[in-house]
Amino acid sequence: MVRVLRYPYLTGLTCLCAVSCAVARDLCVGAGLLGWARVLLICTFVLLGLCFALLSCRFFVDELGVGVGFLLRVRRTAWHELASVGVLSCNSRRTYLYGLYTHSTGFLELLHRAPGCGSWGVVVPTSRRLVSAVLDLCPEEINFTPAPRKHPVNPLRPLWHQAAMYMLLLIPGGALAFFTGAMMLVRASEMASALSVVGLTLAACGSEKTDAGNDGKEEDSATVNGVVNRMGDFLVLLTDDGTYQVFDFGEDVDQGRLEEGDSVTVTYTGELGSEDPVPVAVSVEKTDAV
Repeated sequence: MVRVLRYPYLTGLTCLCAVSCAVARDLCVGAGLLGWARVLLICTFVLLGLCFALLSCRFFVDELGVGVGFLLRVRRTAWHELASVGVLSCNSRRTYLYGLYTHSTGFLELLHRAPGCGSWGVVVPTSRRLVSAVLDLCPEEINFTPAPRKHPVNPLRPLWHQAAMYMLLLIPGGALAFFTGAMMLVRASEMASALSVVGLTLAACGSEKTDAGNDGKEEDSATVNGVVNRMGDFLVLLTDDGTYQVFDFGEDVDQGRLEEGDSVTVTYTGELGSEDPVPVAVSVEKTDAV
């Protein structure tokens, strides 16, 4: 009996990754990186389980026929129960041994599901050991000679070559531009004078905006005379022309000096009679002593 792996390359890569994770975990433990050590330990166990599953995917040949196994399950098929046995090559240079079962749906399904094994048949990668075993044990003669390869004529190849040449020519220019821009940013960040200029510019803009706001307030201010009608969170003023005006108190207004019935002169900002926003009383001065 000759036994081979159905996925040799994938199995080898998985085993290599498991060993690498185990070694890296030991290095992390030695360096005191316990968090990474736990992560690598979990990865090692997962990869070991995957390795075990891949190692159980086996294909064997003997005098009675062929067999396919996965974990504890094995399917044996006699030589006379295979409707077709041969060699095929997919989109790679590697050849595959296929066996089509007698009651399968057809060869197209086998090609659609290759490489793999199922109720329709088997498709496994060939190796020297497997080819030698099939030639010795199979009652039918199988030609394992690879078919001659012919390179197809591709009319688009010159266009691809031209595009690749343009891309290669653009790579040095793009790299130089990126390097120049990066060096300019690094140089600018190291210049204290440039940072000072930026800071002073921002401060000047802020102070100019504040001054403009203050000037606007002074220009919009106005005065009105009247009698305090009501005091609270806001001021209700009965003006000399007999109208009631509502004001919000400004920060500099001392409300404790005011009482209802006081004759006052109110300096305010905003539009008199407006409800949204309400004018703000920035100064309230008594016009007679109580």
